[in-house]
Amino acid sequence: MKKRLSFLFLSALFLVLSYRFFGLWPFSFFAIVPFFYFINTKEKKSFFHVFLIGFFFGLFYSGLLIFLVLFQHLLILILATLICGAFFGAFGVVYVYLKGDDIFDVFIFSSLWVLFEWLRQIIFRDFDYTVIAYTTYSINFLMSFASIGGTYAVSFLVVLFNSFIGYFKINGFNKNFRKVLLLTAFGILIIFTFNKVYLNLGNKNGHEISFSSIQTNKNHLEYGEMKDKVLSLNTEMENYVYKAVGMKTEYIIYPDNPVQYILTDNSISANKYISATFNDVSTKLSKIIPQNTNFIYWADTIRKNEGDNIFDEFVFYKNGTTTNYYQKRNLHPFYDLSSNYFRNTGVINVPYEYSASKENKIVYVGDGERFGNLSCSELNYSFLARGDSLMGANIILSLGNSSVFEQGVLGSLNVVLAQYRAIETNLPFIRSDMWGPSVLINKNGIINSELKNSKTGILYGKLFVEDFPQKTIYSYWGDYFLIVLLLLYLFFVILYKCKNKQFIKV
Repeated sequence: MKKRLSFLFLSALFLVLSYRFFGLWPFSFFAIVPFFYFINTKEKKSFFHVFLIGFFFGLFYSGLLIFLVLFQHLLILILATLICGAFFGAFGVVYVYLKGDDIFDVFIFSSLWVLFEWLRQIIFRDFDYTVIAYTTYSINFLMSFASIGGTYAVSFLVVLFNSFIGYFKINGFNKNFRKVLLLTAFGILIIFTFNKVYLNLGNKNGHEISFSSIQTNKNHLEYGEMKDKVLSLNTEMENYVYKAVGMKTEYIIYPDNPVQYILTDNSISANKYISATFNDVSTKLSKIIPQNTNFIYWADTIRKNEGDNIFDEFVFYKNGTTTNYYQKRNLHPFYDLSSNYFRNTGVINVPYEYSASKENKIVYVGDGERFGNLSCSELNYSFLARGDSLMGANIILSLGNSSVFEQGVLGSLNVVLAQYRAIETNLPFIRSDMWGPSVLINKNGIINSELKNSKTGILYGKLFVEDFPQKTIYSYWGDYFLIVLLLLYLFFVILYKCKNKQFIKV
């Protein structure tokens, strides 16, 4: 058992090392093989034994990965790790119950893996970072399948590759193996080709846009202050803006609050958090930002007719005035549950509670840019990006700050999430992060420009924005398309085994 645990630990370690933060992505194509091997060997095992194999693999895998992000929050780390371990244990038991000791076990294993990923995302509300698709950040061929079935389609392919290797290790290169492997590879290539042809249909007219995203090596710069009823911005922020202006870009992005706490309308009654109004900020910006240059910044706001509700917001400025805004629709799902805990540990540094916007909106700017928006943790929600795509967005903007968590690990994962949101919607994507990394990503999920984590400076780059981009299968169907197919497949597996009385009895 000790030897088996050692192999499971190494398997989990290789899997964690394949994530973008470490950069050893080839490991993900064989890291799961020991787990597959141990629950498929011919030796007699009880369901409890199988559960332990899955539990310890999941414990090592999720524990190592979650530790990188939450090592200062021991209670949350332990709880999340135990839940993930239990999921993998249950996965092992269900798989052993359904498998038939033939080549088609590779499809049962891969299907169940994806379904259990899907269930974990339901439990963690899309904040389970152990999705194995996140290891494919450098393999555009595999990532492109997200435009059909989202990240779960990519997870299926990665696990399927591991399963074929594991099956070969146990059974060798027999005739059935060779036949099924070739047919599977052919089927994958056919699906890839048809999807590429579909995505390239339609009008490809569009225009190129330049962006500059400001990034510092601090959580945020010092806030601007009102002095004699005139707003004075932080000098370092102004210097960054001047540098961005010198690049002659069409959009300058500052992913943080330029003033402390709240920006508000003059008509709002006095609030203890208010430090400046939109007019104050616009007046100041008009002195440092040229005409016809768009400036986008992050703010905590109160607006007229919205009472004392406080919103997490993107503000769009041009030619001396606020032109539009986007308010965060989906707060972090555990914000209410954990806000006081994270305030006490310094992760949350605002004294107030945000409200979620009830408005789904596209922000229309410039010469045909239609921005879909994902604020900070909304990057995790593929359904928001899908919805924006269906409403007509032709580019997606995400502002955030991942520096509240440790060592840039979450920031690195956020880049991969941004790649997937671009592929899922067939839209170019901007991820602007004050701490980094900040990236410009084309519609195929390829990173055009990147400013690495903890680097100080300005990310400059261009993105091509199509007037009317082709909508993906995933935009229309979301995760339901693949999940229903996998459930139907397993349903027929169960029917077949019931008819032939092939269930394993332990």
